[in-house]
Amino acid sequence: MAKGRALAQLGHPEEGLEFLETALELEAEDPDYHEALARCLLALDRPDEARRILNLGLAVDGQHVLCWVALGDISRERDDNRHALQCYDEAVRAMDNQARQRMRDLDWIEKGKILLNAGMSSEAERQYTNALIAHPESARARFRLAEMLLELDRNEQALPLIENALELQPGSRAGRLLLARAQEWDAARETLAALQTEFPDDQSIKRSLGLHLAPREPEAALECLSLGDWNSALARCGCLRALERLEEAVVAAEAATALAPDRLEAWLALGWSALEAGATEHASEAFDGALGCGVTDAEALAGKAAALKAAGKPADKLHHLLAEAEPELA
Repeated sequence: MAKGRALAQLGHPEEGLEFLETALELEAEDPDYHEALARCLLALDRPDEARRILNLGLAVDGQHVLCWVALGDISRERDDNRHALQCYDEAVRAMDNQARQRMRDLDWIEKGKILLNAGMSSEAERQYTNALIAHPESARARFRLAEMLLELDRNEQALPLIENALELQPGSRAGRLLLARAQEWDAARETLAALQTEFPDDQSIKRSLGLHLAPREPEAALECLSLGDWNSALARCGCLRALERLEEAVVAAEAATALAPDRLEAWLALGWSALEAGATEHASEAFDGALGCGVTDAEALAGKAAALKAAGKPADKLHHLLAEAEPELA
């Protein structure tokens, strides 16, 4: 986030935008990132998008001072002084609450994030628990702890934490998305569908619904999955392959590799899609892309060998490598 904010402040908001959008995707539960991205959008004269991002940040934490201030600034620039004053009043009210709350739980939450990123999940869990002991009304600490538990596949423990946090912060869209991750498939489908109905223009909700539907309802998932990010494009490719719409699947996989050229999964999807579509040369090139991702992957070797065989070319050397890497696939 710091690099993106610095670029925006130094007069390079276009460059800063890319960093901040990526940062927000990784830290969707932290409204500091919403405020930073909104300021960058304002520098690009995109106030409507900035307002939307700020409202998402306030849905995560309605007491976030800087989001209220930025929202007030937008209204002031539009000569909507009444709304601007309301936003500034909210910022002043939040400031006292925030000073009391954040000093008690922020340090533990931030330490928990660092420990979790370092793979020290037990220590991270202890820090989040400390935050809850110090401030039992903290929805944010509950969300953080629940998110960590979900990463560890401890959904049953995460679910009540999320439900309790949503009682404290019922308007949190990010919290409801987290709830869907913890729920069983059918319940999660209902949660995501309700969110999509309530917020039809929220692309992150639409994408989450599409990713959830993809394994079981590929036709329905396609309505929610775009080619705008690599993960959605990859899931779209999988849906199209399941529906035997192979040429479209190749297009989706090509989009995924263009958006994430270092992702092995994207190249593998392109390779298999092209091979199934009969485009053996394209498939062979895609598996080369997979093998160029820095790892010797058995599936990539198997795919390359299959593409060469389909094209009537020798693949003995690849079969030898595959036998060494993964004998059962050779």
